[in-house]
Amino acid sequence: IFMRLSNLNYEKRSLNQRETIKLKTCRICLYILLFNIIDGLLIPAQTQTNLWKHSNGPYGGFVSTILIDGGKVFAGGYGGIFISANDGLNWRHVGPYVGPVTSIASSNSDIFASTSSDGIYRSADRGETWANTSDGLTSFRINKVCVLDTIIFAGTAGYGIFRSLDYGKSWSAANNGIDNLSIRNLCTIGNVIIASSAGASGSGMFRSTDGGQSWSRLELDPYGWHAECITSYDNILYGADFQNQAKIYSSADSGKSWILPDGATAPDDIIDAIYAGYDGLFAGTYSHGIFGSRDRTGSSWQSLNKGISNKIITAITGNSNYIYAGTWSGINRSSNSGNLWSYANSGLNNSIVSSLIAIGDKIFAGTWGSGIMISADGGLSWQGSKSPDPYIYDICNFNGTLFALVGVYPSAWNGGITFFVSKDSGRSWSPWGNSLSYLPTCLAANNSFIFTNNQDGIFRTDYSGKSWVKVLSGSGQDRRSIVALDSIILVVQGDEIFRSSDNGQTWTPVLAGPYGLLSRLFVVENQVYAGGNQINEMYVSNDKGVTWQRLNVPHFNCAVEQIVGSGSFVAAGLSRGAGVIVSYDSGNNWINYNLNLSNCTVQSLLLLGSKLYAGTWGNGVYFTEPGITQPLRSDLVFPETGSTNISTRALLAWNAIQGVSRYQIQLSKSAIFDTIIIDEPSLLEPSIFVSTLDYSTTYYWRVRGQAINGYTSSWVNSWFSTRRRPEHISLYQNYPNPFNSNTQIKFDLPNRTMVTIRIFNSLGQLIEILRSDYFPDGYNVVTWNAKQYSSGVYYINLQANNFNETKKIILLK
Repeated sequence: IFMRLSNLNYEKRSLNQRETIKLKTCRICLYILLFNIIDGLLIPAQTQTNLWKHSNGPYGGFVSTILIDGGKVFAGGYGGIFISANDGLNWRHVGPYVGPVTSIASSNSDIFASTSSDGIYRSADRGETWANTSDGLTSFRINKVCVLDTIIFAGTAGYGIFRSLDYGKSWSAANNGIDNLSIRNLCTIGNVIIASSAGASGSGMFRSTDGGQSWSRLELDPYGWHAECITSYDNILYGADFQNQAKIYSSADSGKSWILPDGATAPDDIIDAIYAGYDGLFAGTYSHGIFGSRDRTGSSWQSLNKGISNKIITAITGNSNYIYAGTWSGINRSSNSGNLWSYANSGLNNSIVSSLIAIGDKIFAGTWGSGIMISADGGLSWQGSKSPDPYIYDICNFNGTLFALVGVYPSAWNGGITFFVSKDSGRSWSPWGNSLSYLPTCLAANNSFIFTNNQDGIFRTDYSGKSWVKVLSGSGQDRRSIVALDSIILVVQGDEIFRSSDNGQTWTPVLAGPYGLLSRLFVVENQVYAGGNQINEMYVSNDKGVTWQRLNVPHFNCAVEQIVGSGSFVAAGLSRGAGVIVSYDSGNNWINYNLNLSNCTVQSLLLLGSKLYAGTWGNGVYFTEPGITQPLRSDLVFPETGSTNISTRALLAWNAIQGVSRYQIQLSKSAIFDTIIIDEPSLLEPSIFVSTLDYSTTYYWRVRGQAINGYTSSWVNSWFSTRRRPEHISLYQNYPNPFNSNTQIKFDLPNRTMVTIRIFNSLGQLIEILRSDYFPDGYNVVTWNAKQYSSGVYYINLQANNFNETKKIILLK
């Protein structure tokens, strides 16, 4: 039917008439409908339960840099890079899947992104795909990437400046004249590049006019001012001084000399981002939002925070239509010179999720910047709550009462943390208990007491919270370093685990680990797990902490952030991109569990019923259904059971089995598999291509998987029948049609035949000979990539022996 409609005519027949209805007016609507249907056909629905799925929120997250280039807005932060093609209304995640991203710069069609831990990434297709390009860098901690013509510069933390002359393929140090290698910022104006540095070795600014080959210091005093952030407009440079009350200097000679305008003032806060444009000079501060100086002199500033919910501003940029502000809770956009802002985060799901808990059927996500978000539909959608604070360090549920450990901006730990309590499932919150002199980072409780920690030791109070009593001295600063099992309390102090059987009155050391190993404790039913920053070693206790058994875990150089489980099933969330690992035998054997988990820096886990939720560092919440007793059994995908008319050269595919290391597939003409045609025992991927099938034959096939812990799943069986041998040559309509860039040309051959496929434009001109070659008998498919051609009508012509046929196709971009 749709093929008929695509020819723009619908023929309606009756007994004595034939009416043709032209569909010109609904042509575009039809194409859109077709594209949606085709898209649904080409992309299989992810109904298998072994894949992670994004839970569409909670929205908001740390955005450190924004770039407007080529009609697109690029935003980088803890969740990688997001792109908006409609001025920030909607966003999609494009990678790289590391972070945080510290800056983004463009050079012609290339986009470069710097990261704080993984060097430089480059995209050669306007941000769609990314590849690491850090060859030659001696430091992967990059504070700034900058472009001068075709030269790419990278400012590092402690190793100075590197530059690349081949679009990032190789890098070399460019520090001639630089005496401070802690580079905070880079900025270009004309053919000049400015570098700003700071640190224990002295601050200052440097300037190069020869593409970074040599640099001259702009300050004779090595502890002179440095520009924490730099911007330019109309040949004027602006630099915000981090040291001298954040006042903004300007330079009219490409950074050679700087002045502080007469009467210049500054917002009453540390400036972390500046932007200069037609509408004035804008400054983003640590906690007081955005300020504007309309005359760009800084002599007077106006608060511009209407509509901004998060006033920690990390990035500002703009174009002729909008000004964009990156915050710790996503991006805001203003169309009227910053006087009114709106949240521009539909689809920008990059929250830092620090804690996940459940009460009944509700899930509570504590985020760093967006407060407490609540989902009542299993994580499919999230809504904000009356959060006690935007920055949630931890949420705990003690006998139906919610406790929240909240904080202020992370540089102001001392005295900035408060306890809040909610007795109505998070609908309202009130302050609870007395504050401690140092940052508490963890909460644990039994029926009698609540325990917390800080850098001064372990403290205890009753449920009134009126008086905290120190029960153990030492340094306990991790947010998951206390567990309570009835009257038994286990804590981590330094690199030792201490145990108390009398609610913290007396303590006994029970386990000492290597430096940095032991920092976190987790309870799974009656088992206690201990881990820290070297995940290749983990310990478990089955007797409430009296004795411990060492576990071997297949990861290094990452930290255990959370462990949850049920029975012998255990899942661990890991930092530094290691994702999730699971064990089906109480931690003795572990397998990676990251299929479709695009952000593998996991801060929190929650096991609720059959679903496992993962809170990530920058991409919100994901969930999956792992099966807590054994690896999942696969569902076959193609061909569907009972399919007929299958090609004699077929792809057999099935849904991947989470936790399986290899697959075995068998193919037979017998339903009882007494004779085996194909037996592949060690396939690494969930598919196999078979090219020697007979015509008009029924085949039976089955698949099973084996996990590294030795478990082998049961067989999954299916069957299909192949098509009859073609009696003549046939050319089918291409699929999809209309199409965007790629389409498949399908044809039948009764025998091996020489085939020529030509492409003509709407004027009948030959534009491409797609293939001219011998093809085997049976069903054949050839793909045409029309990326270089414009939208319109084209024709496919197939010639083989005496056969010559043409089909009309539509390219619609």
